[in-house]
Amino acid sequence: MPTSIIRTRLCLAALCAIALVPKLAAQSTEEFDSYKLRLAGYWVYSTPTGSLQGSAETDLGAIDLTKDLHFNTYSTFYGKLDWKFTHKIIFLYLEAGLIPLKRPF
Repeated sequence: MPTSIIRTRLCLAALCAIALVPKLAAQSTEEFDSYKLRLAGYWVYSTPTGSLQGSAETDLGAIDLTKDLHFNTYSTFYGKLDWKFTHKIIFLYLEAGLIPLKRPF
């Protein structure tokens, strides 16, 4: 491709960019995240299974997560309360818990 065509295309692209820049607003007057109170929560139910196996010569065998380490099913939650007083003052409260469904021993 000759250099004159490349130069023409680059000049055209630069002129388009210069023409479009004033159309772009740097910042709007509206707040990006406009809210007063936000509540979010997550719940997870887990049933861990599996085993761990070593590679050493003195290895005694696989370690079962459920039988040997007593990893039972459990339920857990995570909650978040986000209260926005003003533009820069925010109160954030986080809560997490673990609820075992069976006693391990």
